[in-house]
Amino acid sequence: MFRAHAIPAFLICDRAALWRYGLGAVRPFTALPGAYTASGYLARAPSVRALGEALGIDAEALEATVLRYNEDARGGVDRLFHKGADPYGKYLGDAEHAPNPCMAPIERGPFYAVALYPGDLGTSAGLRANADAQVLDAAGEPIPGLYACGNDMNTIMNGGYPGPGITLGPALTFGYIAGRHLARA
Repeated sequence: MFRAHAIPAFLICDRAALWRYGLGAVRPFTALPGAYTASGYLARAPSVRALGEALGIDAEALEATVLRYNEDARGGVDRLFHKGADPYGKYLGDAEHAPNPCMAPIERGPFYAVALYPGDLGTSAGLRANADAQVLDAAGEPIPGLYACGNDMNTIMNGGYPGPGITLGPALTFGYIAGRHLARA
C-alpha cells in the first residue's frame, strides 16, 4: 500500500464544513482552530491553490480535483467514488444536506486539510484457531490453554472486512465457545 500510493493523503474541507462537521481531531463548532494550525496538525490557506502549495502537493492538480468534485457535489452524483450511492452511505451522511447527503462543494475559504496516514484497525487475518477457538500451532495442533476470538482470530471472513462491526459477531461467538471449552476442561 505504501509503494502504490502517495503517503500521506490529505482530507480537505472549507470553512463551512470545518464549522459544521469538524475535521479529524478538530471538533464541530470550533470557533478558533488556531491551536490546531499552530501545532501543524491542521493546514489552513486562503485558496485551494495555496492549500496545495502549503501541503507540498501539485496545487494545479488539487484545484482541478476540487473543481471536478464540486461539479459532482452540486449534481448529487459522485462519479469517481460513488459516495452516497447506496443506503448505507446515505445513512452515514448528513440527512439534512441535499442533493447528496455525503457531498457538499468545497468552495468558501479559508480551506483546511489534515494529513491521513495508513494504520491498523486490527487484524482481520489473525491467529489460526479451531472450532473450539483454540489457537493452532504451525502443525495445526491446538496450543493448550491458548484461545483467540475477535480481531485476534482468523475468522470465516479470512482477512476480508465487509463492513464495520464484522468482528463483533465472531468475537462474541468464539468468546462464548472458548469459555464453554475452558469450563469443560
